[in-house]
Amino acid sequence: MKHTQEPWIVTGSVKLVGNEKTGSTEHWIGEILTEGVYRGSICYIQSANHLQNGTSIEETEANARRIADCVNACAGMENPAEEIKRLRELAACGAQL
Repeated sequence: MKHTQEPWIVTGSVKLVGNEKTGSTEHWIGEILTEGVYRGSICYIQSANHLQNGTSIEETEANARRIADCVNACAGMENPAEEIKRLRELAACGAQL
């Protein structure tokens, strides 16, 4: 099965989430989408800063952007894991020279 075509982009915003009983807290709520024609969310991601040791708004947004950046960087690679492994080996050989 193939994954959704690149490029992937991240959209999101900080919103108040909660109710009268729990109170409201700010969360970063975002989606990873394909650029261009909207075909639905690839991923929905939300911060958990209201939990003890939860993920901050900044970390959650950075995680979403890293996911999209990694997918976009691997565009066109038949087997990204193998290609990155080979590139790291070449870089290590160059560093030894």
